[in-house]
Amino acid sequence: MFFQLLRYITILLAFVNFNCLAQTCCSGGVPLSGNLGMPLSEAKSWQFNLSYDLNLLRTLKTGRETLDDDSRIRTTHSALFQVGYSFNDRWAVDVLLSYVRQERDINQIGRPANFVATNGFGDAVLLLKYKVLQDIQVGLGVKAPTGPSDLTREDGIPLAADLQAGSGAWDVVFWGGFNKQITSRKTLVLSNNTIYRLTGENNSYLGSSTYEFGNEIQSTFILADQWFVAGSIVSPSIGLKYRRQEEDSFNGNTMPSTGGQWIFFKPGFQYFALQNVAVQFNAEIPLLSDITGTQLTPTIRINAGLYIKLNKRNNNQNTPIGFNTTNKT
Repeated sequence: MFFQLLRYITILLAFVNFNCLAQTCCSGGVPLSGNLGMPLSEAKSWQFNLSYDLNLLRTLKTGRETLDDDSRIRTTHSALFQVGYSFNDRWAVDVLLSYVRQERDINQIGRPANFVATNGFGDAVLLLKYKVLQDIQVGLGVKAPTGPSDLTREDGIPLAADLQAGSGAWDVVFWGGFNKQITSRKTLVLSNNTIYRLTGENNSYLGSSTYEFGNEIQSTFILADQWFVAGSIVSPSIGLKYRRQEEDSFNGNTMPSTGGQWIFFKPGFQYFALQNVAVQFNAEIPLLSDITGTQLTPTIRINAGLYIKLNKRNNNQNTPIGFNTTNKT
């Protein structure tokens, strides 16, 4: 029997004219924080993870109340490439790169349809990790503003922060994770991935203004098992993720309808095609959304990808990839 069940918060502003008539904000964005943290690995080993992340925002909420309004839709498509290298048994480094497509679709009765899409390379994250104990790691990193934050509409009007491919700011990232093998079943692993992102300011937002996304914390607990089926290893998993983000600020003033907290259910599955090659799939389904003000909030997030590990010595141990505690938030 299998086990028992145990980005940015952003603003959506539709610039209809030079007076900037605001629309409802949304809780979407590029999933950089939730994708950090490669598995614990042997010295001198390389790890690669290429994934596609789809974030669908179809739910409009005020606080915890769902509103009967389907006129606004947000979708974020992200191609994520993560590479990790273990220098020795203690020190490792991860790099995360992204390419992003942001879509916003507004269809209100009596008004023309409004569809906006942007594409571009997103921000990058560099994370240095240290193994404190056998199964515990901590890390410190930076998110660099490598993605554009000054994209405009076809008529030249700047797009709002949550439609940009990058944030335009340097962030500091604090990371920690562990993998704990359950003694009663050697293939059963409990893992955690916790990230705190201390955000910086974009001092060139809309040309000369200052914008800062709220500080963010995410913590994910995953329970994963491994089964040997028809000569291959499969690893189903379930988990819970908690996310909290503070309100954004514009020129030093708190922005309304930004920030909140969420709890997600995270089912997942990995298939080890080879000893160190795995195909993975996972999802995030919101169980609780407590929104500040009125915002679009995630309806479902889906992530699928390919994981590869290269090391000098060949061994027969496969580490569950998990959801960024052991793989990919």
